[in-house]
Amino acid sequence: MKEAQRNLDQRSLKARLLEEETKRIERLAVELIDRRLAKIWHASQTNTQVTAHSSEKWTQEELSTLARHYRKFKEDTAQGIEPSNSPEKKKDTLLLRFVKEMPSIIGVDLKTHGPFIKEDIAVLPYENAESLIRQGTAVEIRPSHGDNG
Repeated sequence: MKEAQRNLDQRSLKARLLEEETKRIERLAVELIDRRLAKIWHASQTNTQVTAHSSEKWTQEELSTLARHYRKFKEDTAQGIEPSNSPEKKKDTLLLRFVKEMPSIIGVDLKTHGPFIKEDIAVLPYENAESLIRQGTAVEIRPSHGDNG
């Protein structure tokens, strides 16, 4: 539409109508993206899954991580623990406690991990660990604030 608009006399009725239509489409696209992000954010806060388009996967993963840090901040504050100033930097691995049984998986590191039974503890590649946390199969174990790890 923008290409067609460039080839028109900008004072013509057709050019003005096309410009208005383009603005409406842009506004609708932004509203659609905002609604999708709100849905993904809500899902990440409630640990529920939402079907995300491949272009939304990164956003979904980042919002899920942010929601986890937000919940941790609230929990720490409610328990009288000094919350950390900022979320930890993205790690290569995460320490997990399994809350459900899990068959063996091939990690992003191309190593076989598992199988796991409920209450098993394991260190997994970050991407795999995040996925298991989102699915509700495992929870992250964080070192206490007094640890140097």
